[in-house]
Amino acid sequence: MLAAQPAAAADPAGYQNVRINEVTSSNNDTVELYNAGSAAVSISGWKMSDDSFSPQSFSPSSTTIPAGGFVTFNSPKGLGDSDKLVIYTSDGTVVDRVEWATDKAKPAMARCGGDGAGA
Repeated sequence: MLAAQPAAAADPAGYQNVRINEVTSSNNDTVELYNAGSAAVSISGWKMSDDSFSPQSFSPSSTTIPAGGFVTFNSPKGLGDSDKLVIYTSDGTVVDRVEWATDKAKPAMARCGGDGAGA
């Protein structure tokens, strides 16, 4: 008799609206995520990686990003010069990625501007 396999958790609704908004790679390596959607998005269990390590859990300031809102977290591993950052759902789906050149994330690399609209 085969045991039933647990169903994989579905990607959270609206995850496609979440973007990496800002990255700092000096002192505290901090990441800011922005939700451009019209509904809150759960980021519980999400992971991040860079060039040098496999996806790892992070501790966000909140496990839900409100519509039009932001969440920050410190990278569990150091982010460096000429690096990249990839955010994954708990199932491993890539949410967003960003790369930067030497010294472009010091003091910070802002990708979308203050409201996520770009500028």
